[in-house]
Amino acid sequence: METIFKFFRKNYVLANCENAIIKKAFSLNLSHYQISEAPEIIGKCESLIKLFLNQNKLTKESSLHHYQSRAVASFGLGLQQAG
Repeated sequence: METIFKFFRKNYVLANCENAIIKKAFSLNLSHYQISEAPEIIGKCESLIKLFLNQNKLTKESSLHHYQSRAVASFGLGLQQAG
């Protein structure tokens, strides 16, 4: 059952990202999805100013390497300690 939840959660996150790309959104909220790394597709959100990733399972900022080439004004992060 957990595999099914992961599948739907991943596709819902990707759908939110695609919607942000299409609408040229300035913000994207991917909080509370239990993701362990930020999806690469976020790098295609060219209008993005705010990205919220808090309350996920992110353990290191290197999962945000997709955005280093662009300035993103604020990240809402809740990075967890690896261990």
